[in-house]
Amino acid sequence: MKKELAIIGYGRFGRLASRYLKKDFRVSIHDPELRIRTERGVTRVSIEEAARKKVIVLAVPINRLRAALRTLGPLLRPGTLVCDVCSVKEEPIRWMRSLLPRHTSVLGTHPLFGPDSASRSWRGKTIILCPVRISGARLRHVSRYLGKRGLTVRYMKPRRHDALMASSLFLTQFIGHVLLRLRLPGTEISTDNYKRLAEIARTTGRDTLELLNDMHSFNRRAWKVPPALLREFKKLHRRLVHNR
Repeated sequence: MKKELAIIGYGRFGRLASRYLKKDFRVSIHDPELRIRTERGVTRVSIEEAARKKVIVLAVPINRLRAALRTLGPLLRPGTLVCDVCSVKEEPIRWMRSLLPRHTSVLGTHPLFGPDSASRSWRGKTIILCPVRISGARLRHVSRYLGKRGLTVRYMKPRRHDALMASSLFLTQFIGHVLLRLRLPGTEISTDNYKRLAEIARTTGRDTLELLNDMHSFNRRAWKVPPALLREFKKLHRRLVHNR
């Protein structure tokens, strides 16, 4: 019989996770939005019932994570494994440490893929694990499961993770939102680089501005990225004007 697993939050990533995890688990989801429709093979449950599952995946936006943890914490049973999937790690891990009871296991994760890049398969994609409060045996079990499903597993300290994401994921999202607002025109003839820019804008448009806001608000290393980028734009522009 399949083991039970609950996903809290049924947005774009929650749906993606449920689609793949239901192959190996009996997946239940909880989401306060009453109008959402669940896919076949996924059961909608109350927060109390979700809290009774042995494994819980938190797939809520970062700005709603603390509220979810405060609600979930008192309901959890001893031995439950709670994982988040936030694109920021230091702050969420601090919240999980303080708001979840010590009789639970806690694992920070960041899947480096989403509904667009993993629409057909998550095989070959990377997931970062940041162990918080989990036994070595249980961590190895989780890692083996993910590896058998085709994921590349990387371990990382939260601080190192956030520094890397600020200079890569956040930077890409920030530029993508700028390109989106420029409304890049389609052209009869274009270079490969222009097509890549258009693709960045297109895929960024599928993510919410809430995600960009969260990555900026809760990853202090991301705060330096927009000013630095704008300074370089201005310096280059001044050079072009000067050489005209």
